[in-house]
Amino acid sequence: MTFLNKIKRIIAYLNDPKGVHLNDKICLMTAKVTFIFIRKAIRYLIGTSKRDKIFVKRYITFVTVLRLIKKSPITVKNEDGIFLCRTDETDLIMISDEHERFLKEKYHLKENDIVFDIGAHIGKYAIRAAKAVGKGGKVFAVEIEPTTYNILCKNISLNKFDDIIKPLKIAISDRNGTIDFYINKGRSEVNSIHDKWGEKIQVHTTTIDELIDSNNLEKVTLIQMDIQGAEYEAILGAKKTIKKGVVETFIIETHTERNFELIPPLLKPYYNIEIFARTGPDFGYLICKRKSNK
Repeated sequence: MTFLNKIKRIIAYLNDPKGVHLNDKICLMTAKVTFIFIRKAIRYLIGTSKRDKIFVKRYITFVTVLRLIKKSPITVKNEDGIFLCRTDETDLIMISDEHERFLKEKYHLKENDIVFDIGAHIGKYAIRAAKAVGKGGKVFAVEIEPTTYNILCKNISLNKFDDIIKPLKIAISDRNGTIDFYINKGRSEVNSIHDKWGEKIQVHTTTIDELIDSNNLEKVTLIQMDIQGAEYEAILGAKKTIKKGVVETFIIETHTERNFELIPPLLKPYYNIEIFARTGPDFGYLICKRKSNK
């Protein structure tokens, strides 16, 4: 995107969304414009390559600037809806229209569909799904981290989807019980059961099989999961659901080389599997569509 186009998008944002406070619009615009000029100035001083390495290593984004301007949550609008975002987290990046845009082509939701968003974060995909499935459908938004869950619930209400989206504060694993969960302050999108760094809390776990049974679901259109390395355990906890043919499609963000090796054999008897957007041995997506004869 050119410099001029970036400025045009920021100005369009100021003129657009209803339901967003003018103060929030101004704060966000100021942060983005300031960040653009900082990037330009540093590129002039040290060059593009060195600048980009520093920004990536230290995770410097426009949110870094925004934190200096506004400490409290900010309300923003994108093509999916209106979102309350924490300025001391990466919420604004996670809900941006550019983030994981390539996944949009993999969604084929329609009215009355049933969807599970496991690892829902603050609700970007749950709210996108709710718009597609309408009042006759249902979206189960699963998020275990307490503060993120609270923001998720607020965003559901902000978009008036309380009757469509059911938030669930639970972790998904291969058994019911409790497990250690690690919270990474400032990077809530990478909170994890497997990456043992950050603040440790105890959380309750359940299985996909249990969620399907307890909600009396015979068919589910889509289960999407982004659970930072716990994908294999989640699929182990869905064996009955998989064999019964309940779920039409899984979209699994996969975070370890181990999971790329272990998950496909569990699903291949029942699903056609596409490895999508794999950027290395330990990251990519498994798009799993139910075989027509199963």
